[in-house]
Amino acid sequence: MKNQISNKVLAVSAMLCAFGLAGCAEPAAVTGDTAQQSGPIEVAADTDRLVEAFLRSEYPDTATVLYSYGRADLDGVGDEEYLVYAGGPMMCGSGGCNLLVLKTADGGFTKLGSLTVSQLPVGVLSTSTNGMKDLGVSVYGGGQEPGIMKVPFDGAKYASNPTVEPATKVGSIDLVIIPEGELKPVASAE
Repeated sequence: MKNQISNKVLAVSAMLCAFGLAGCAEPAAVTGDTAQQSGPIEVAADTDRLVEAFLRSEYPDTATVLYSYGRADLDGVGDEEYLVYAGGPMMCGSGGCNLLVLKTADGGFTKLGSLTVSQLPVGVLSTSTNGMKDLGVSVYGGGQEPGIMKVPFDGAKYASNPTVEPATKVGSIDLVIIPEGELKPVASAE
């Protein structure tokens, strides 16, 4: 019994230490002469529930999912796509968490991208590739040199890793969609 309690205390201590160290990484610079930073985008509670339902289906075996999201018209047709930053215990590493790019379809979402090792803030650039705005994704930690990476669209999806080609380093994010800040927990299904 004493060993079981000791093992649980050790496991919890290790998790807390890992979360503490992940927060020690130096954030990337996101401001430049042309950078504009927007605040959190206000969205309806129905949209929150839709995003949370998608995250529950995307990560069904993950007990705690934390997230933040924002919207931007990536394809220029007037409908906004969603950038969803998802993290939590066992979902993030020292290089960051997951960034999902979603388009509304049939009352739900379809994925246009799933990027790993992403940090906040994230946003869009003034450039486009294959008809979609390029993403500006912060990277740092995990041995990665801090910076902002341009993540292009290949015609079907966004590149999955902002730290390797075809992603390239840029000076700043032109429009921040998800600023740095605390993530909120996904509510349990009702």
